[in-house]
Amino acid sequence: MLIYGLKGRGIGRFHDDFQLPIAQLGDARLVALVGVNGAGKTTATECVPGAIYRSMPSRASLARMAKGRDSFIELDVETTQRVLLRLMIDGVAKTPKTEGIITSNGEALAAGKLRDYEAVIERLFPGQDLFLASAFAVQGGRGAFLSLSPAERKTMFVKMLGAARLQELSDAAAARLSTAESELSKIRGCVEELERSTADAGNLKAKLEIAYADRGVAHVVLHKAEEELAAARAKSEAFAAGDAEARQRIAVANQKLDAAIRERKQRDAAVRNALDKVIEITHRIEALTKRLEYRDALEVAAMEASPLEEEVTSAELRQKEVEAARLADQQAVAAWERSCAEIAKRGADLNTELAKARAELFTVESWVEDAKKSEAALGKVPCGGAGEFAGCHLIAAAVEKRKLLAEKLLQVGEATERVNVATRAIAVARQKYQDERAKKPQARMLPDFTAKIQELRRRLKDAQASATQLAALDEVATEKAMREVELGAARGAVEDATAEVANVSAEVQLAEDALKEATIARELRGSASSTTVFEMNVQTARNKEKIAETEVAKLEQRVTEAEAVGTRLAEARAAVNSKLADVDDWKHLRDAFGKSGIQALEIDAAGPEVSTLTNRLLHACYGGRFTVSLETQQLKADGKSSKEVFDLRVIDSQEGTDGSASELSGGEKVIVSEALALAIAIYNCERSSIPLKTLFRDECSGALSSANAGRYVEMLRRAIELGGFHRVYFVAHQPELWALADKRILFEDGQCKVE
Repeated sequence: MLIYGLKGRGIGRFHDDFQLPIAQLGDARLVALVGVNGAGKTTATECVPGAIYRSMPSRASLARMAKGRDSFIELDVETTQRVLLRLMIDGVAKTPKTEGIITSNGEALAAGKLRDYEAVIERLFPGQDLFLASAFAVQGGRGAFLSLSPAERKTMFVKMLGAARLQELSDAAAARLSTAESELSKIRGCVEELERSTADAGNLKAKLEIAYADRGVAHVVLHKAEEELAAARAKSEAFAAGDAEARQRIAVANQKLDAAIRERKQRDAAVRNALDKVIEITHRIEALTKRLEYRDALEVAAMEASPLEEEVTSAELRQKEVEAARLADQQAVAAWERSCAEIAKRGADLNTELAKARAELFTVESWVEDAKKSEAALGKVPCGGAGEFAGCHLIAAAVEKRKLLAEKLLQVGEATERVNVATRAIAVARQKYQDERAKKPQARMLPDFTAKIQELRRRLKDAQASATQLAALDEVATEKAMREVELGAARGAVEDATAEVANVSAEVQLAEDALKEATIARELRGSASSTTVFEMNVQTARNKEKIAETEVAKLEQRVTEAEAVGTRLAEARAAVNSKLADVDDWKHLRDAFGKSGIQALEIDAAGPEVSTLTNRLLHACYGGRFTVSLETQQLKADGKSSKEVFDLRVIDSQEGTDGSASELSGGEKVIVSEALALAIAIYNCERSSIPLKTLFRDECSGALSSANAGRYVEMLRRAIELGGFHRVYFVAHQPELWALADKRILFEDGQCKVE
C-alpha cells in the first residue's frame, strides 16, 4: 500500500483545509512527525485508516470527529491498483451523514453509497485488524498483536495468509457435503421402503387369499338379505289400508297435545311474571326498610345543625381578631427591619467615605514625603536650584514641589480631619445599630382557629346532610306502605296463575295419553309390515361386499408392485454406494481446506518465519538480549493433544527469564511488540496479495529510555531494508529522535509543513 496524498477539512484539530506534504518528501524513507501536543499529528495519521475503514483507531468513528457541514478526507493510495478515496461528512447534522466515492483512472468504483464504498474497500485493502497489528501502530497500543485475544490473532493470520479463500472452499465443500448427505438419506429411505415391500410380498399374498374368502361370504350374505327384503315387501302391501286410519287418529291426538302444551306455556309464563313481580317488590321493601333503620340517628345528627352554625360564626370572628393582631406584629417587625437596614446602609456609606478620605490622605502624605525628600536633596546641590543648572528637569521638579509643600501640608491636615470625622461617625452609627437591634419587637403567640373552623364546618355539613336525608325518609315510609299493598296483590296473582297451570297440565296429560294410545295401535299394526330393517340389511350387505371387492383389488395391486421392486431395489442400492463416495470426497475436501487442515499448516509455518524476522530486528538493534518465538500450538495437560494459543514466548538473556510477552515491563513490551508488528508487516509484504508498503508508528518510543528510543529508530530503518517498505512515518516528542529521520513534518496552527 503506497500513499501518494492525504488531505481533508474539518476533522478534529483541523478546522480548515489541511494537506500532508507527501510530494515534498522526495526519496525520504523515514519521516518524523513533530509538533506540540494537540497540534494534530495523531489526527493526521489516523485519517489514513479513517479514510479506509471509516474509524480513527484511538479516537472514535470518523463521523464523530467531523466538525463541519462540509468535512471530508481524501486519500490517494495504491494497493493492487491506484485509487482515490473520498469521504464527505456532514458533522453538524444531528445524525452525521457520510457519503463515499472511490475512483480509479477516472472510473467510479463507488459513487456515494457506503455499502458500495465498503465493498470496494474489502476487495482492495486488508482487514483492519491486520492493518493495526502491523502497518499502523496506534498510540496506546490498541490493535497491537499482543493486545488481541488468541482467537483474534488467529483470524488476523488467516487473513494475512489469504487463508480466507481456503475457508470459502471448505465452506463450499461443507455445503455440498450437506446436500450429498441429505440426498443419501433420501435414497436410503427409498431402499428401506423397497426392502420392506420385497419382504412383505408373502404376507400380502396370504392377505389376498383371506380377502377372496371374505368377498365370497359377503356375496352370500347379500343374496340372503335380498330374499328377506322381497318377503317383507309382500307382507307390507297387505296392511297398507288400515295404516291410513291409524295415521289420522295420531294426527288428531298431536293437534290436541300441541294446543294443550301452548296453553300450559302461556300459563307458566304468567306464573313466572307474577313471581318476578313478587320478588321485585320484596327487594324494594327490604331496601326501603334498611333506609328507615337510620332514621333515629339522622334525627339526632340534624338537631346539631343550629348550634354548630353559631360555633362556626364565633370561631370565624375570633380567627379574624387573631389575624389582625398577627398582621400588627408583622408590620412592627417589618418597620424594625427597615430601620436596621437604613442604619446599616448609613454605616456602609460612612465606611465608603472613610475609605475615600484615607485614600486621599495617603495620596497627599505620599506626595509630601516625596516632596520633603526632593527638598532635602535640593539642599545638597551646590547651586541650590538656581543658576545655570536650574533647567535640569529633576532640579526643576524639586523646586516646584518645594513651592507646593505648604499647600499640600494644609491638605494633609484637612484630609486627616475628614478621616477623624468619618471614624467618629462610624462609631456613632455602629452604636445606633446595636441599640436598634436590641429593640427587636417580639411576635405574640396567638392561637390558630383554622383547624377548629374546618372541623366545625365539616360537622355542620354532615348535620345539614342528615336533615336533608331525614326529610327524604318520610317519602321512603310512604313508598314502603304502598309497596306492601302491591306485594299482597302480586302474591294473589301468583296463586291464581299457579292454579290455572295445574288445570292446563291435566289437559296436557290427557292429550299425551291419547297420542300414546294411537301411536301404540299403529306400531302394532305396522311392525308386521315394515320393510325398513330388511332394506337396511340389504344396504349393509352391499357395502360389505363393496369393501371386500376394494380390499381384493388393493392387495392384488400391492402384490404386483412387490413382485416388481427387485430391479428398483438394485438400482437404489447402487445409488447409495455412489452417494457414499460423494459424501466421503466432500468430507475430505471440507477438512483439508478447513481450519484444522491446510489453514493450520499455513499458520504453523508462518509462526517460525515471523519469529525469525522479529529476532533479526531485535538482534540487529538491541543485541542478543531478547529472543522470541511465536507459538501457535501448545500441548494440553494430558500431553496427547494440542491447543491453539498464539502466544509470544520471550527469552530475556539479561534478566534470565523465559515466559510470555505479557509478563514484560512497559518499555520491554514496547520493544518486543514493535519488533513483532514490523515482522508481521514484512511477512505480509512477502506473502500477501495486498502488501502494506507504508507504515505509521504513533508515539511508540514514549516509554523507552533515550538509548532504547534511538535503537528503536534504527529498528525502523532495519525493517525498511528487510521489508522493502516505501516509507515509515513515526510520531515522537524526543528531539534527539527527529535528528535520526530523513525528513520531518512540523504540525502547528492547524497546518503541516516539511522542515
